[in-house]
This record gives sequence, structure tokens and C-alpha cells, in this order.
Amino acid sequence: MDLFGKRGLKLNTAPKLSSENVSQNISSDIMENEKILKHVFHLCSDIIFREMTIHGQTKLLLVYAEGMIDANLITSNVLKPLMYSGLPQGLGAIDSLAQMCEQELFSILQTKKLSNFEDIAEQVLKGSVAFFANGETVALLAKAEKFETRSIEESGNEPTIRGPRESFTEKLQTNITMLRRIFATPKLKMETFKIGKLTKTDVVVTYIDGIVSESVLNEVRKSVEQIQLDGILESGYIEESIETSRYSPFPQMLNTERPDVVAAGLLEGRAAILTNGTPFALVVPMTFWSGLQAPDDYYERFIFVSLNRWVRYVLALFSVLFPSIYVALTNFHPEMVPPN
Repeated sequence: MDLFGKRGLKLNTAPKLSSENVSQNISSDIMENEKILKHVFHLCSDIIFREMTIHGQTKLLLVYAEGMIDANLITSNVLKPLMYSGLPQGLGAIDSLAQMCEQELFSILQTKKLSNFEDIAEQVLKGSVAFFANGETVALLAKAEKFETRSIEESGNEPTIRGPRESFTEKLQTNITMLRRIFATPKLKMETFKIGKLTKTDVVVTYIDGIVSESVLNEVRKSVEQIQLDGILESGYIEESIETSRYSPFPQMLNTERPDVVAAGLLEGRAAILTNGTPFALVVPMTFWSGLQAPDDYYERFIFVSLNRWVRYVLALFSVLFPSIYVALTNFHPEMVPPN
């Protein structure tokens, strides 16, 4: 049976839509905007288009991703006031609707105005609600994301006896907030990059201004900006893309899921790379001795910590040298090994 012939199954193909239409600005006709967006989100069943009319006059179109927004927040703070109270007196239905929503209805939400379809689609897929009003050439995007995330837990890979018990999560904003709680200073800088042609993953480079080396910071910025990948699923993608010696057996970046370890690295003049979707942060640059440190080293007295570190160094040296010495003696100089 020919599955792809006339008698077979018909494949669902997306309607042809030129890149010019996707990248163009929205028009004042709400129906035309809806048509273009439905082409953009063709076969995306989780994208909801909701039309509504305010007192039979102003037409609105809401576009959002189901399961990624706080529906109760939008209903109670936006839809109900518009449906029951309508527009404030003295404001036109077309010219000032976006401004009215931004200043009065969305006062508790983070909002932005966009006019490009490509930018609007990206924000919708990241948990924003797009509001289109008939007659307006600007869409209002309200950030109302809400989806299931893992709560802050104790690190399983880096346990500690003394010190904080919390670790990073997969949500980037939560990780940024945890660092902000440690550093109550505007000198803690956060620079955001979007990496990945398809995933458009948010990547944040954080450092302490005045402590970090400018040469290190410029090298990190340059390396992150030059990443050309279709998608970033975890910080390991970034680590492999920006490392200088690809075939070195030693790690060139310290990966950790503990905010206090990142904070200690920032205080030492390093930079950290946080990636959305993973609890592991990258601290650069890394030295060989950084791999022999433990989180408890930052909280114990310096004499005890120094002794512990020397024990680790000696035992690491033994673990590398003793097996090779034993193999050399047993294979090439067995007379040096006692018979017992």
C-alpha cells in the first residue's frame, strides 16, 4: 500500500507563510493579526486565542499558552474589570486602551508593548499574555507565567555539614533571586543573553563589579555571544562550547548547584553563568585546586580547613602515584616485592 500516494494517508502540512509576514509589524485590524498569529502557531494546540468584546464596542484578542500562565490572575485582575466595569470614562476605545491596561489593570504585572509578530510569539511562548485591541498597532504583553517547578531543596551532589542547605532549581529567576539575597548591593551585575536559534534559552552572566577581572569578563562575554547552536538544554552545552582546550581531561569550569559556592567564586573575582532550565551554574575560571575544595571549607576555621586541604592533596597524590608504582614493581621488578 502506498502510504504517501493518492490512496494513502494525507500528511498535514503547515500553510506557507513567508518570513516577511512573521517579522512584520501588527496592523490595526484585529482580524488580520489573528490570522497571521494562527499561521505562526499552526498545529500548536496549546496556544489559546480568546476573543471578547467590551460593552459591545471594543474588540479584544487574548493570545496565551495554556498551562504556562496564571489564569486566575488574568481573570481577576484583567478580564473581570474589563467585562463588568468597561473602559474608564474619558478614555477612547482605541487610542488609549493599551496605556489604560498598562497603568490601571496591569499595575501588579510586568508589562511591555511590542509591535512585531516574531517578538510577540516569543514572549507568548515564555508565559506572557498578548492583548490585541481593534484599531491599535501595538500589542500589550503581560508577564503572568505560572507552571510547575521544583521547590528549593538540599543539594544531593554537594552535601555539607555546616552552611546553607538550599540549592539552585531549574527556574532561572529563582536562582537569580537566591544570589540577590546573598548580595544586597547593586554591584552584583546580571547580563542576559539569548542562546539557541530554536530554544532561545535565557543565559545570565553574573559578576561583582569592581572585583571581577575585566579581561576575564570580556572573555566570558565574547565566548557566550559566539555560541551558535540550535538549542541549549543544559549548562553542559555552554561548557563544551566555550572551553578553550576541548581535549583536556581536566574540567575547565566549576559546575555547582549551590548558591553559596557561586557567591564565594564571585567574591574571589570570578564570573558565573546561569542557564534557564538547569540547576547547575558554571563558575569561571577554574583552577586545578578548585576541584579539591569542599563547600564546608568556607565555614570552618582556617587552621582546620588548611589541614583538611593538605590531607586531600596528599591523598590525591597517593591515588595517582601508588597504583602506577605497584604495577611497575609487580611487572618489572618483582624481586622488590616481599614474598609474603
